[in-house]
Amino acid sequence: MCALLTSDGGEVRLNAKVAAIETECGRASGVQLAEGRRIAAKRAVIGNLYPQLVFGHLLPETATPALFNQRVGRIRPGPGTMMIHLALNGPLDWRGGEALRRFAYVHLAPDLAMMSRVYPEAASGLLPVEPADIACEPLKR
Repeated sequence: MCALLTSDGGEVRLNAKVAAIETECGRASGVQLAEGRRIAAKRAVIGNLYPQLVFGHLLPETATPALFNQRVGRIRPGPGTMMIHLALNGPLDWRGGEALRRFAYVHLAPDLAMMSRVYPEAASGLLPVEPADIACEPLKR
């Protein structure tokens, strides 16, 4: 992804703490780094951040309507995930049986008790003791 962005003239910066997102005429125009340097944006400022870190912190509350700020304040994070996307030449051949081929999402776990523990741990902000794996084949017919 980094190569794609940079090949089209974009710039990727890691470990550069942003102190503020700057705006002009209601649009993001750049960022101010914590070290003091300013980076102007030609087309976009893109960040993958929790909304409450952006609105009211990196952007002042006056940059967005009050109703929007109230709604952002009510957002609750879900459990974190990591995805690995694979391009396969066919559907998975499940060892667990033919019946598994009917489902787009298959949860992989030793038992239901373990699955019952994982979600509350993640929802509480904890790293679950055991990971829950989900295999997804959304293009099944």
